[in-house]
Amino acid sequence: MFPCLISGICLEAGVPLLPFEEADTPEAPLTDKTMDNSDARIRAREMRAQRAPVVQPDDAAHDPAPPVPQPGPATDTNLGIQFTQIQVALTEICRSMNDIQNTLVGVQHTQHDMQEELLRVSLLVRGWQHDGVDIRSNQRTINFAYDDVNRRMIHLGSRIDTIDGTVSRIAEAVDSL
Repeated sequence: MFPCLISGICLEAGVPLLPFEEADTPEAPLTDKTMDNSDARIRAREMRAQRAPVVQPDDAAHDPAPPVPQPGPATDTNLGIQFTQIQVALTEICRSMNDIQNTLVGVQHTQHDMQEELLRVSLLVRGWQHDGVDIRSNQRTINFAYDDVNRRMIHLGSRIDTIDGTVSRIAEAVDSL
């Protein structure tokens, strides 16, 4: 507690004091106990003020660094908690990376399917041109193929958005480390 207090008793007056939070706040109730020791509290406050070092703004830069905490039960507990948080964050990162990998495999399959569809239509059009077939009569087949490719492109866009969201989750997990 305070230098002048031992178990809540002022050394000068030998009377019990209230804890600092209760005694020095204006909201503290005035009881017989607080009225009896108000002079002792005033003297104790003055003594603390005399002992307190006055820190000037220039002196603040020259203060020594705080001591390095020695390993002990509290430090070990904090390290254990931090280690657990790191494990949770790394698990989330691995899960997110797995999601990205699965999404990219799906994207690769979709791109391959789109290339095959476009190649099929391209061969059909060349064959029709070679045989002298009117391409307009087969416009429905061409439109269907391009609509299918367009639908797959939209699907790829949603998968890319999924990857973007997953990357954001990874960034949050890394920030929490």
